[in-house]
Amino acid sequence: MPTVTPRRRRHCRSGEPSWFHRIVALACALTLLPGPVPVAYAADILRRGTKAPTASGPTQVESGAGAGSGAEMAAVARTNAQDALSRNTMALQSMQTMQAAARAAAISGANNLGVNPNMLGQTLPDVPNGLGVGGLDIIDAPVGATAPAQAVAVDGKTTVNIVQDQQQAFINWKTFNVGKTTTLNFDQSAGGTSVGQWIVFNKVTDPTGNPTQILGSIQAQGQVYVINQNGIIFGGSSQVNTHTLVASALPINDNLVSRGLLNQLDVQFLFSAINQASGIKGTPVHNPATALTPDGKTGDVTVQAGARLSSPTTPDHVGGRVALIGANVTNHGSIATPDGQTILAAGLQVGFVEHNSSDPSLRGLDVYVGDVGTYAGTVINDGLIDTPRGNVTMTGKGINQNGVITSTT
Repeated sequence: MPTVTPRRRRHCRSGEPSWFHRIVALACALTLLPGPVPVAYAADILRRGTKAPTASGPTQVESGAGAGSGAEMAAVARTNAQDALSRNTMALQSMQTMQAAARAAAISGANNLGVNPNMLGQTLPDVPNGLGVGGLDIIDAPVGATAPAQAVAVDGKTTVNIVQDQQQAFINWKTFNVGKTTTLNFDQSAGGTSVGQWIVFNKVTDPTGNPTQILGSIQAQGQVYVINQNGIIFGGSSQVNTHTLVASALPINDNLVSRGLLNQLDVQFLFSAINQASGIKGTPVHNPATALTPDGKTGDVTVQAGARLSSPTTPDHVGGRVALIGANVTNHGSIATPDGQTILAAGLQVGFVEHNSSDPSLRGLDVYVGDVGTYAGTVINDGLIDTPRGNVTMTGKGINQNGVITSTT
């Protein structure tokens, strides 16, 4: 039975820009391409990996009408294929059951996401619903969008609506925490048929040093970026449904926001917690602020078990993207990107480059990691990533694929 094999890349070719060269000793990339196997397991590519277990079967074929005859070999192959499919199906069902149980527990659980990763020994504060201190606490008037408007239903469910009226909107938040019964809706319908290209950038500067906590729902027709150097946690009760979600604990490079996110004239990283010099083609210096965490370190991005992050496809099979970017990135939940791309990238510098359109083996973005410092660069998937007709890219110093990844042709 054919298997989905990881595409291993060490980005080291002569003539490439210098920031690619810095990746060589620091970063590894794992890309899972679409294939006919419903469940794929990948090993740690820093150790060159090991092949996924395969069903046992004959290792030698003998000619003649005996045990090695074509008919008998075909029968053995069919049995092995059925056994492998059965095991994969059971693994997937087991993961789905575990995710459902974790979600139910989170929905009935506390209004915070547990231990504060930036202040060990302390519990994260409870998250209130809707707008206000400790919840969705806006700093100033948005650019390119209306001010948030809140509505509370009789059953207590809260909806916060933000209407975007320009292709790019910028909102600064003191805290960007979504309460358990809150739905944050970005109305990007003014984008019409191009709504997938509409982007809202949400920048968080929480002076407490706490990570963003998402316990409720976020929805949008276009692209939503959430950027908090303290880190971002998606709780087990969270639900995100957007064309594209980018959750980053690394500061975004504003030079590329104004010039085009993939307009790499001077090959700077799109996300970087480290200074980047100006380029000979006019790109200014990127000088990010220091993280507000007690130790000044850039935070992690974590998806807890039960969380659901999805980028739905269209009737024309045009998918979106879920990209999680942090010092370290961990997925214990469920991520779905049919016809799209799931990206888990860990380090202190992360860059995106459009994949060569002449190569049909991969649709989406190539992902590069630069400096990882002394504490960053680990990607862990212990959850479920479902990407029919799409692909999964994990990039970092260390890749730990311990969960379930499903992909079909």
